Amino acid sequence: MTELKHITINGNSDNHNIDSFNLDVLGEFKFSSDNWRGSNGDLLNDPIYTGTKKNKIDFNKVETIYRTPKLSLPREKLNVINNKYNTKTIRDINKADCIITSGLYIQSLIDTTWSNLVIGTELLEMLYKYKGKHGFNTVQLENEFIANITDGHYYTFQTPSTYYWDVKGTDTQNFVNRIENLGNSRGYHSYITPHNKLMHDTLYNNRDIVILDKYVNSIATEDSLTIDTKVYNQLKAMFSSSDKENIVLGMEIIANCNVEESKGFIALLFFNHSQSFRDAKSWNHVNFKTIRSKFEVYELTYARHSISPYDGFIKKLIEDKGLTKFVMESMLDTVYEKVIESSFGMNANAVFELNRTDLKLKPEYEKKCIDKNLGEVIEKELSNYLPF
Repeated sequence: MTELKHITINGNSDNHNIDSFNLDVLGEFKFSSDNWRGSNGDLLNDPIYTGTKKNKIDFNKVETIYRTPKLSLPREKLNVINNKYNTKTIRDINKADCIITSGLYIQSLIDTTWSNLVIGTELLEMLYKYKGKHGFNTVQLENEFIANITDGHYYTFQTPSTYYWDVKGTDTQNFVNRIENLGNSRGYHSYITPHNKLMHDTLYNNRDIVILDKYVNSIATEDSLTIDTKVYNQLKAMFSSSDKENIVLGMEIIANCNVEESKGFIALLFFNHSQSFRDAKSWNHVNFKTIRSKFEVYELTYARHSISPYDGFIKKLIEDKGLTKFVMESMLDTVYEKVIESSFGMNANAVFELNRTDLKLKPEYEKKCIDKNLGEVIEKELSNYLPF
């Protein structure tokens, strides 16, 4: 294990020397990055995530399930699994046949600090090279500092801001400058605190039975209603009405549908009707919050008459492998109406001609539609779901 420790030096304003120091253990060093999202959020760096993101499990062979915090998995969905496969949820992770976690929880086990990073090997080399010239009050204090540095471990160090370090030419200032220049590795450094290490190690050691919440969600809803073009048009009508009960019912249908097979339609509904969702009492219901966590990114929140949000919608949906030809054509219709006709006045009375059929996606984006035939859907009986 490579430890990450933080160096703090304390000085004396009279002689500008170091009269004490602290070496605080931050935790087990993981990785460094140039940005916060890259270090604390890049799950590709964590072996738990890389080892479990494709995990699947046969629930027929599972008796006990443990769920970590921070899941996008309502208890109603887990109850579907328990009832269908006769499994039960337990509180002892060490007795579980299956552990459900999330990328968000794995990420939460990792902390990040912004500072200089010094490698112990290089630090020791510098300390011995300039021994006696580091500004320590006594030789004994300097030797004690050196003895506490471990070859191979990592150390963070921040320049003290107190005024007595600013005296140029002092040994202490030279010491501070030498540490700052070591490795040139100022940035974000991620680590696992001792408090989180037990859970992190437990997940790592049991990663063969660890699965992600989004996989369990897909299993829980595999027998649920799939939104197709017919259902979408009926939901669209419900969300366009002023009937709050219809809106709540529509949100419940979305929350309990087969999300993986319906994500293009759900994204389109969030893009066009998110304000109706927000005004409804179901917005903060735990079942719908799971849907929100995945699809809020598709909301149209700005620049309705600019091409930018529509461009972002298509690119994000392609990334999520949810762009169908139906969704593409619907978005092109909206762009033509809201951006071209509304913003530029390109209507039937204009002397210029630009038809809706002239508007299309670039070939490199259009070819990423996941279906082959426009409007090809599986029709289902809706009488048990919709009020008309």
